Amino acid sequence: MSKAKSTMAANESAYASRPWLKHYNFWTPPHMNYPRRPLHEILRITASEVPDQPATAFLGQHLTFIQLRDLADRFATALSRLGIKQGDRVGIMLPNCPQYVIAAFAIFRLGATVVNVNPIYPSDAAAQGIGGVVILRATIDIDGTVRDVQTLRSVNDSLTYSAANAMNGWEFTPTLLNGVAVPVRMTATFNFENK
Repeated sequence: MSKAKSTMAANESAYASRPWLKHYNFWTPPHMNYPRRPLHEILRITASEVPDQPATAFLGQHLTFIQLRDLADRFATALSRLGIKQGDRVGIMLPNCPQYVIAAFAIFRLGATVVNVNPIYPSDAAAQGIGGVVILRATIDIDGTVRDVQTLRSVNDSLTYSAANAMNGWEFTPTLLNGVAVPVRMTATFNFENK
């Protein structure tokens, strides 16, 4: 392969031609202009413009935009009191439900990053029929492993043990700062539902 073709191939990807566009229907625009503001600001504005309009619909229940904003603000305050701040990573271990939306907007409001976690209920806690919330903080080391797990909130030692075991098994892609791997602090909330 010539040097010119090699350079061209390196600069192009399979996505450069945007092959998905041929599957769009006539009315779907190929590009959208998104507001240049944080998501939590968009929620604040929407809650003031159409406060009583439904924001979520889940299992026959609805939250309005003003309710969603108020719940997200309250949760953001609680997270802030736990020490969550701009730049932190916060894990959400929830299915697609209104609580997920509330948590995500709360985290965005603080300037933190949402880390989605697979909501698999630890078997030892399920076997005991225990439910509740556990909030853990840990360091993700430069090799992507979890270390220094600390309990911020827990309702039961067994749940804490289950959550810590789950968290210690996670592996992350190392976070790079100017091309160098750096350790980062992460907070994860585990919601154990006793069904």
